Amino acid sequence: MSAEIGAWVLSVAGVITLTVLLDILLPEGQMNKYVKGICSVVTIFVIISPLPAFIGKDYRAGLSGFGGDGAAEIETDGRFLEEFYQSERKRTEKVLADYLAANGFKVGAEIVAPEGIYTNIEKVYIFSVDGGMSNDNVHIHMNEIRELTARRLSIEEKLVVERTG
Repeated sequence: MSAEIGAWVLSVAGVITLTVLLDILLPEGQMNKYVKGICSVVTIFVIISPLPAFIGKDYRAGLSGFGGDGAAEIETDGRFLEEFYQSERKRTEKVLADYLAANGFKVGAEIVAPEGIYTNIEKVYIFSVDGGMSNDNVHIHMNEIRELTARRLSIEEKLVVERTG
């Protein structure tokens, strides 16, 4: 019991020391006010943390209480991640098309990436769009378009191909 009290006293002293150190290092202003508030809440939690042991309840802070058997399980929301990856891919396609248009090439782009990893680009298809360059002009300027696309996306030029048809 005395070892637990010693550990508790060290925890309280450590949190208070950290709070004072942060108070000294942070400049005055809005941020300092919020940091002081957070440190105060943490200090209160550290001070009252041994109370459940005195009451006789089995209390553990952290995630261990949420898993039922004491093991915390974390699951990812696959649908959300897939929607996020698709929206980022579409956004990147639009940014690329705008970049190419700013360089005189009004074309569309489609990025192909493995499922769930939109930053690992496997192919970029370049194609003509309505009101933009014709297929013949895209073909004529494909080397320059390929170079600009590769530079913008930081990929190899061989991954940029022309979509025909």
